[in-house]
Amino acid sequence: MATWEVLGGRERYQLALERTIGNQLCWHCSCADAIYRDNPRQQHHCKHVQGLMYVFETLGTPVADPGPGSA
Repeated sequence: MATWEVLGGRERYQLALERTIGNQLCWHCSCADAIYRDNPRQQHHCKHVQGLMYVFETLGTPVADPGPGSA
């Protein structure tokens, strides 16, 4: 659905937000913490994803499904 690039630290990271077939939102980050702690049975979000999720909670739901008939 969307990608972001995190700049300003020692390395660059890419974040991605995916909508699954079951209409669930799934976050991905390329930082070492996200890769090291990746476990399908446990939902762990790195600080980069947590920060972006916090911004979205503050702004409201920016990735709402527009519904049928939208362009």
